[in-house]
Amino acid sequence: MRFFLVVTLALSLAAPAQAGNWADDPEYAQHAEFATSRRICDQLRRVELPDAKRPDRREQGGMAGCRSEALYYGIGVPVDAKAAFACAQLEADDMFSGDMMLMTMYANGKGVAVDLDKAVALACVGTGAPMEIHYRVQSLTQRRGVTPTAEFHWCDDITSGLNMGWCAAHAARFDEATQAEDVKAFRRHWREGEAAVRLEALLAAAKNFVSVRGNEVDQSGTARAALVIEAEAEVRRRLHDDLHDLAGSQMRLAAAATDTDADAELNRVYKRVMAHDFGEYGGAPSPAAIRGVQRAWLKYRDAWVAFVKAAGPGLPPQAVINLQTRHRIAQLLELLGETP
Repeated sequence: MRFFLVVTLALSLAAPAQAGNWADDPEYAQHAEFATSRRICDQLRRVELPDAKRPDRREQGGMAGCRSEALYYGIGVPVDAKAAFACAQLEADDMFSGDMMLMTMYANGKGVAVDLDKAVALACVGTGAPMEIHYRVQSLTQRRGVTPTAEFHWCDDITSGLNMGWCAAHAARFDEATQAEDVKAFRRHWREGEAAVRLEALLAAAKNFVSVRGNEVDQSGTARAALVIEAEAEVRRRLHDDLHDLAGSQMRLAAAATDTDADAELNRVYKRVMAHDFGEYGGAPSPAAIRGVQRAWLKYRDAWVAFVKAAGPGLPPQAVINLQTRHRIAQLLELLGETP
Protein backbone atom coordinates (compact mmCIF):
# COMPACT_ATOMS: atom_id res chain seq x y z
CA MET A 1 0.00 0.00 0.00
CA ARG A 2 1.15 3.56 -0.70
CA PHE A 3 1.06 4.55 2.97
CA PHE A 4 3.66 1.97 3.92
CA LEU A 5 5.95 3.15 1.13
CA VAL A 6 5.67 6.76 2.26
CA VAL A 7 6.14 6.06 5.94
CA THR A 8 8.97 3.61 5.31
CA LEU A 9 10.78 6.37 3.41
CA ALA A 10 10.12 8.80 6.23
CA LEU A 11 11.46 6.37 8.80
CA SER A 12 14.58 5.75 6.77
CA LEU A 13 15.34 9.48 6.93
CA ALA A 14 14.68 9.99 10.64
CA ALA A 15 16.01 7.73 13.38
CA PRO A 16 14.00 7.24 16.58
CA ALA A 17 14.55 10.00 19.12
CA GLN A 18 15.72 7.58 21.79
CA ALA A 19 16.29 3.93 22.45
CA GLY A 20 16.27 2.78 26.06
CA ASN A 21 15.01 4.74 29.02
CA TRP A 22 14.32 8.45 28.53
CA ALA A 23 16.00 9.09 31.88
CA ASP A 24 19.28 7.79 30.48
CA ASP A 25 19.37 9.74 27.22
CA PRO A 26 22.63 11.75 27.51
CA GLU A 27 21.75 14.16 24.72
CA TYR A 28 19.05 15.81 26.84
CA ALA A 29 20.57 15.46 30.30
CA GLN A 30 21.35 19.18 30.51
CA HIS A 31 17.97 20.36 29.24
CA ALA A 32 16.13 21.68 32.28
CA GLU A 33 12.75 21.61 30.54
CA PHE A 34 12.89 17.81 30.46
CA ALA A 35 13.94 17.33 34.08
CA THR A 36 10.48 16.43 35.38
CA SER A 37 9.77 13.65 32.90
CA ARG A 38 13.30 12.25 33.15
CA ARG A 39 13.00 12.12 36.94
CA ILE A 40 9.68 10.25 36.66
CA CYS A 41 11.24 7.75 34.27
CA ASP A 42 14.19 7.24 36.59
CA GLN A 43 11.82 6.44 39.46
CA LEU A 44 10.00 3.81 37.40
CA ARG A 45 12.96 2.07 35.81
CA ARG A 46 12.43 -1.06 37.95
CA VAL A 47 8.88 -1.62 36.68
CA GLU A 48 8.82 -4.97 34.90
CA LEU A 49 8.13 -4.51 31.18
CA PRO A 50 8.04 -6.78 28.12
CA ASP A 51 11.22 -7.14 26.08
CA ALA A 52 11.05 -4.35 23.51
CA LYS A 53 12.99 -6.54 21.05
CA ARG A 54 10.75 -9.57 21.46
CA PRO A 55 9.83 -11.53 18.34
CA ASP A 56 6.27 -11.85 17.14
CA ARG A 57 4.67 -14.77 18.98
CA ARG A 58 1.05 -14.47 17.81
CA GLU A 59 1.03 -17.74 15.91
CA GLN A 60 2.61 -19.67 18.77
CA GLY A 61 0.15 -18.04 21.16
CA GLY A 62 -2.89 -19.12 19.17
CA MET A 63 -3.70 -15.60 17.89
CA ALA A 64 -2.16 -15.68 14.42
CA GLY A 65 -3.00 -12.56 12.43
CA CYS A 66 -4.55 -10.69 15.35
CA ARG A 67 -4.09 -6.90 15.51
CA SER A 68 -4.36 -5.32 18.93
CA GLU A 69 -5.07 -1.92 17.36
CA ALA A 70 -8.08 -3.29 15.46
CA LEU A 71 -9.40 -5.24 18.44
CA TYR A 72 -9.02 -2.35 20.87
CA TYR A 73 -10.51 0.38 18.67
CA GLY A 74 -12.95 -1.78 16.73
CA ILE A 75 -11.38 -1.15 13.32
CA GLY A 76 -13.14 -3.54 10.98
CA VAL A 77 -13.90 -5.95 13.83
CA PRO A 78 -15.99 -5.77 17.02
CA VAL A 79 -14.28 -4.14 20.00
CA ASP A 80 -12.72 -6.78 22.26
CA ALA A 81 -10.35 -5.14 24.74
CA LYS A 82 -9.40 -8.39 26.48
CA ALA A 83 -8.45 -9.98 23.18
CA ALA A 84 -6.57 -6.79 22.28
CA PHE A 85 -4.52 -7.06 25.47
CA ALA A 86 -3.73 -10.72 24.84
CA CYS A 87 -2.76 -9.91 21.25
CA ALA A 88 -0.53 -6.97 22.22
CA GLN A 89 1.41 -9.20 24.61
CA LEU A 90 2.20 -11.51 21.69
CA GLU A 91 2.92 -8.88 19.04
CA ALA A 92 6.39 -7.65 18.24
CA ASP A 93 6.74 -4.06 19.41
CA ASP A 94 5.81 -1.66 16.62
CA MET A 95 3.65 1.36 15.88
CA PHE A 96 0.09 0.78 17.14
CA SER A 97 0.91 -2.72 18.26
CA GLY A 98 2.82 -4.34 21.09
CA ASP A 99 4.01 -1.92 23.77
CA MET A 100 2.22 1.12 22.35
CA MET A 101 -1.11 -0.64 22.69
CA LEU A 102 -0.17 -2.09 26.10
CA MET A 103 0.58 1.46 27.26
CA THR A 104 -2.84 2.56 26.05
CA MET A 105 -4.67 -0.28 27.78
CA TYR A 106 -2.81 0.10 31.08
CA ALA A 107 -3.62 3.82 31.00
CA ASN A 108 -7.32 3.40 30.22
CA GLY A 109 -8.05 0.21 32.13
CA LYS A 110 -9.55 -1.54 29.13
CA GLY A 111 -8.68 -5.19 28.67
CA VAL A 112 -6.64 -5.04 31.87
CA ALA A 113 -6.79 -3.16 35.17
CA VAL A 114 -5.41 0.39 35.22
CA ASP A 115 -1.68 0.32 35.94
CA LEU A 116 -0.20 3.78 35.52
CA ASP A 117 3.24 2.64 36.64
CA LYS A 118 3.41 0.34 33.64
CA ALA A 119 1.80 2.86 31.30
CA VAL A 120 4.30 5.57 32.24
CA ALA A 121 7.24 3.17 32.24
CA LEU A 122 6.31 2.06 28.72
CA ALA A 123 6.19 5.71 27.66
CA CYS A 124 9.67 6.15 29.12
CA VAL A 125 11.12 3.47 26.86
CA GLY A 126 8.93 4.22 23.85
CA THR A 127 9.86 5.98 20.67
CA GLY A 128 9.10 9.59 19.84
CA ALA A 129 10.56 13.06 19.59
CA PRO A 130 11.97 14.37 22.90
CA MET A 131 9.10 16.77 23.55
CA GLU A 132 6.58 14.03 22.74
CA ILE A 133 8.08 11.69 25.31
CA HIS A 134 8.23 14.52 27.83
CA TYR A 135 4.56 15.41 27.31
CA ARG A 136 3.42 11.78 27.25
CA VAL A 137 5.16 10.86 30.48
CA GLN A 138 3.69 13.90 32.22
CA SER A 139 0.16 13.48 30.83
CA LEU A 140 0.07 9.86 31.95
CA THR A 141 1.44 10.78 35.38
CA GLN A 142 -1.26 13.44 35.79
CA ARG A 143 -3.93 10.74 35.56
CA ARG A 144 -2.98 9.50 39.03
CA GLY A 145 -5.58 10.08 41.73
CA VAL A 146 -8.14 11.67 39.41
CA THR A 147 -10.95 10.53 37.16
CA PRO A 148 -9.70 11.38 33.65
CA THR A 149 -12.14 13.28 31.46
CA ALA A 150 -10.88 11.53 28.31
CA GLU A 151 -9.14 8.33 27.39
CA PHE A 152 -5.41 8.34 26.82
CA HIS A 153 -4.38 8.19 23.17
CA TRP A 154 -0.77 8.01 22.04
CA CYS A 155 -1.38 10.57 19.28
CA ASP A 156 -2.51 13.26 21.71
CA ASP A 157 1.10 14.13 22.54
CA ILE A 158 2.80 14.06 19.15
CA THR A 159 4.95 16.99 18.08
CA SER A 160 6.91 15.57 15.12
CA GLY A 161 5.95 15.48 11.48
CA LEU A 162 7.05 11.86 11.27
CA ASN A 163 4.62 10.73 13.94
CA MET A 164 1.90 12.83 12.34
CA GLY A 165 2.21 10.32 9.51
CA TRP A 166 1.75 7.33 11.79
CA CYS A 167 -1.26 8.94 13.45
CA ALA A 168 -2.78 9.97 10.13
CA ALA A 169 -2.49 6.36 8.98
CA HIS A 170 -4.10 5.22 12.23
CA ALA A 171 -7.03 7.59 11.64
CA ALA A 172 -7.28 6.52 7.99
CA ARG A 173 -7.72 2.90 9.04
CA PHE A 174 -10.95 3.87 10.83
CA ASP A 175 -12.25 5.52 7.65
CA GLU A 176 -11.21 2.62 5.46
CA ALA A 177 -13.03 0.10 7.65
CA THR A 178 -16.23 2.18 7.49
CA GLN A 179 -15.81 2.71 3.77
CA ALA A 180 -15.41 -1.02 3.15
CA GLU A 181 -18.87 -1.49 4.64
CA ASP A 182 -20.14 1.40 2.54
CA VAL A 183 -18.94 -0.30 -0.64
CA LYS A 184 -20.89 -3.42 0.26
CA ALA A 185 -24.00 -1.28 0.69
CA PHE A 186 -23.40 0.56 -2.59
CA ARG A 187 -23.04 -2.75 -4.42
CA ARG A 188 -26.32 -3.93 -2.97
CA HIS A 189 -28.02 -0.67 -3.94
CA TRP A 190 -26.75 -0.73 -7.54
CA ARG A 191 -26.58 -4.47 -8.05
CA GLU A 192 -28.14 -4.85 -11.48
CA GLY A 193 -27.35 -4.13 -15.10
CA GLU A 194 -25.19 -1.32 -16.39
CA ALA A 195 -25.26 0.54 -13.07
CA ALA A 196 -23.43 -2.34 -11.37
CA VAL A 197 -20.82 -2.43 -14.13
CA ARG A 198 -20.29 1.33 -14.04
CA LEU A 199 -20.05 1.35 -10.25
CA GLU A 200 -17.11 -1.05 -10.41
CA ALA A 201 -15.49 1.10 -13.10
CA LEU A 202 -15.95 4.16 -10.88
CA LEU A 203 -14.40 2.42 -7.89
CA ALA A 204 -11.43 1.38 -10.04
CA ALA A 205 -10.97 4.93 -11.37
CA ALA A 206 -11.17 6.27 -7.82
CA LYS A 207 -8.51 3.81 -6.68
CA ASN A 208 -6.23 4.98 -9.48
CA PHE A 209 -6.86 8.65 -8.66
CA VAL A 210 -6.12 8.00 -4.98
CA SER A 211 -2.87 6.22 -5.89
CA VAL A 212 -1.47 9.30 -7.65
CA ARG A 213 -3.07 12.12 -5.63
CA GLY A 214 -0.13 12.26 -3.23
CA ASN A 215 2.24 13.03 -6.11
CA GLU A 216 1.13 16.66 -6.11
CA VAL A 217 1.51 17.07 -2.33
CA ASP A 218 4.58 18.77 -0.86
CA GLN A 219 6.71 15.89 0.41
CA SER A 220 9.77 17.92 1.37
CA GLY A 221 9.23 17.93 5.15
CA THR A 222 8.87 15.38 7.91
CA ALA A 223 5.07 15.68 7.75
CA ARG A 224 5.07 14.32 4.18
CA ALA A 225 3.50 10.99 5.12
CA ALA A 226 0.65 12.70 6.96
CA LEU A 227 0.04 15.11 4.07
CA VAL A 228 -0.04 12.32 1.49
CA ILE A 229 -2.35 10.17 3.61
CA GLU A 230 -4.74 13.07 4.18
CA ALA A 231 -4.78 13.94 0.46
CA GLU A 232 -5.62 10.35 -0.41
CA ALA A 233 -8.21 10.09 2.36
CA GLU A 234 -9.91 13.27 1.12
CA VAL A 235 -10.55 11.67 -2.28
CA ARG A 236 -12.05 8.58 -0.68
CA ARG A 237 -14.24 10.64 1.66
CA ARG A 238 -15.63 12.72 -1.19
CA LEU A 239 -16.29 9.59 -3.25
CA HIS A 240 -18.29 8.00 -0.46
CA ASP A 241 -20.10 11.21 0.46
CA ASP A 242 -21.15 11.72 -3.16
CA LEU A 243 -22.28 8.10 -3.53
CA HIS A 244 -24.36 8.46 -0.38
CA ASP A 245 -25.88 11.62 -1.85
CA LEU A 246 -26.67 9.86 -5.11
CA ALA A 247 -28.30 6.96 -3.28
CA GLY A 248 -30.29 9.33 -1.08
CA SER A 249 -31.51 12.91 -1.39
CA GLN A 250 -29.31 13.91 -4.35
CA MET A 251 -29.13 17.41 -2.86
CA ARG A 252 -25.49 17.94 -3.81
CA LEU A 253 -26.03 16.85 -7.39
CA ALA A 254 -29.17 18.94 -7.71
CA ALA A 255 -27.35 22.03 -6.45
CA ALA A 256 -24.40 21.38 -8.77
CA ALA A 257 -26.66 21.19 -11.81
CA THR A 258 -27.00 24.98 -11.87
CA ASP A 259 -23.29 25.71 -11.42
CA THR A 260 -22.31 27.38 -14.69
CA ASP A 261 -18.84 28.62 -13.65
CA ALA A 262 -17.09 25.45 -12.50
CA ASP A 263 -15.32 24.53 -15.74
CA ALA A 264 -14.03 28.04 -16.42
CA GLU A 265 -12.79 28.38 -12.86
CA LEU A 266 -11.01 25.04 -13.04
CA ASN A 267 -9.16 26.21 -16.14
CA ARG A 268 -8.12 29.45 -14.43
CA VAL A 269 -6.94 27.73 -11.26
CA TYR A 270 -5.12 24.97 -13.16
CA LYS A 271 -3.19 27.56 -15.19
CA ARG A 272 -2.20 29.34 -11.98
CA VAL A 273 -0.99 26.10 -10.43
CA MET A 274 1.05 25.15 -13.49
CA ALA A 275 2.65 28.61 -13.52
CA HIS A 276 3.41 28.55 -9.80
CA ASP A 277 7.02 28.08 -8.64
CA PHE A 278 6.95 25.32 -6.04
CA GLY A 279 10.74 25.36 -5.77
CA GLU A 280 13.34 22.84 -6.78
CA TYR A 281 13.89 21.20 -3.40
CA GLY A 282 13.31 17.47 -3.10
CA GLY A 283 9.68 16.52 -2.65
CA ALA A 284 8.18 19.70 -4.06
CA PRO A 285 5.27 19.18 -6.48
CA SER A 286 6.39 19.25 -10.11
CA PRO A 287 4.39 20.29 -13.18
CA ALA A 288 4.75 16.76 -14.56
CA ALA A 289 3.35 15.24 -11.37
CA ILE A 290 0.42 17.67 -11.32
CA ARG A 291 -0.36 16.91 -14.96
CA GLY A 292 -0.34 13.20 -14.15
CA VAL A 293 -2.79 13.71 -11.31
CA GLN A 294 -4.99 15.86 -13.54
CA ARG A 295 -5.14 13.09 -16.16
CA ALA A 296 -6.15 10.57 -13.50
CA TRP A 297 -8.80 12.98 -12.24
CA LEU A 298 -10.27 13.40 -15.75
CA LYS A 299 -10.68 9.62 -16.03
CA TYR A 300 -12.25 9.59 -12.57
CA ARG A 301 -14.65 12.39 -13.52
CA ASP A 302 -15.64 10.57 -16.71
CA ALA A 303 -16.25 7.38 -14.73
CA TRP A 304 -18.60 9.37 -12.53
CA VAL A 305 -20.50 10.63 -15.58
CA ALA A 306 -20.89 7.11 -16.98
CA PHE A 307 -22.06 5.81 -13.63
CA VAL A 308 -24.63 8.57 -13.07
CA LYS A 309 -26.04 7.99 -16.55
CA ALA A 310 -26.42 4.27 -15.81
CA ALA A 311 -27.78 4.80 -12.31
CA GLY A 312 -30.54 6.95 -13.80
CA PRO A 313 -31.17 9.56 -11.10
CA GLY A 314 -32.92 11.86 -13.56
CA LEU A 315 -30.27 14.57 -13.30
CA PRO A 316 -28.20 15.89 -16.23
CA PRO A 317 -24.64 14.51 -16.52
CA GLN A 318 -23.38 18.08 -16.23
CA ALA A 319 -24.43 18.04 -12.58
CA VAL A 320 -21.87 15.40 -11.64
CA ILE A 321 -19.24 17.06 -13.85
CA ASN A 322 -19.76 20.32 -11.97
CA LEU A 323 -19.66 18.62 -8.58
CA GLN A 324 -16.44 16.74 -9.28
CA THR A 325 -14.93 19.84 -10.86
CA ARG A 326 -15.56 21.80 -7.65
CA HIS A 327 -13.81 19.08 -5.68
CA ARG A 328 -10.81 19.30 -8.01
CA ILE A 329 -10.70 23.09 -7.78
CA ALA A 330 -10.46 22.79 -4.00
CA GLN A 331 -7.53 20.38 -4.33
CA LEU A 332 -5.66 22.67 -6.70
CA LEU A 333 -6.28 25.75 -4.57
CA GLU A 334 -4.82 23.87 -1.63
CA LEU A 335 -1.56 23.59 -3.56
CA LEU A 336 -1.54 27.39 -3.68
CA GLY A 337 -2.32 27.68 0.02
CA GLU A 338 -5.83 28.94 -0.70
CA THR A 339 -9.36 27.77 0.03
CA PRO A 340 -12.41 27.85 -2.28
